[in-house]
Amino acid sequence: MMTITDKSRENRARRIAERRGYRLEKSRRRDPRATDYGHYQLIDAATNTVASIGGPWLSLQEVERQLEILSAVDEPNAVRLIQAVAKLAMALSPLAGLDPRTMARLAGPVTAAANLLGEGTTEDLAVEVGKILDTPPPAPGDVLAIGPLLDEVKAAFRAYETSRGRLPRPLMDVPQTMSRFVRLTPESG
Repeated sequence: MMTITDKSRENRARRIAERRGYRLEKSRRRDPRATDYGHYQLIDAATNTVASIGGPWLSLQEVERQLEILSAVDEPNAVRLIQAVAKLAMALSPLAGLDPRTMARLAGPVTAAANLLGEGTTEDLAVEVGKILDTPPPAPGDVLAIGPLLDEVKAAFRAYETSRGRLPRPLMDVPQTMSRFVRLTPESG
């Protein structure tokens, strides 16, 4: 049963979330043994997607901490970078069934970046994201699972770097990259 102070904390968190462009939803589970019983998730109001950092279901204390982190960051591109790194970190859990090669390549840099979400600065996070982007690509079997998340991190990083007045990293030479996958035949004249 929720106490009055818990209810007031929940209402306060809802108001803060709304001001930041999120919606706070409480799990509807009524079974106290369920893993999401009494937990919350933050939903991005613009895209109607889960925006919780550290997992889809959070305790009220975790929600308050996450809103604190997001409130401390005023720049939308920094928030986007934080969320992209959090999604990638959640997808790299050992239970995800990823290829060990992918885990070996990405686990260190992603863990270092995820550890900065609560304590580090966005500049520190940007350095770690640069290390993530410098790792070799995921194993072929994991491209569909991890590839879009890496693309999201790359896009968020480019937007963040551009907003900070830095030149973004150069994109790969598309024709050269495509020639690795598609054998181009010379046109006959």
